[in-house]
Amino acid sequence: MMKKWQVIKSEYIYQTPFGNLRSNKVVLPNGHIIENYYVNEFPD
Repeated sequence: MMKKWQVIKSEYIYQTPFGNLRSNKVVLPNGHIIENYYVNEFPD
């Protein structure tokens, strides 16, 4: 089973009714930190 990433910080960069762009700071299971992991969110 894969271990989950831990989100340390989450910030919306851009928000519209059609979709959002979010930047997360995450810690991977091996301890590495990704400062900017970008996530696109779209409505169903």
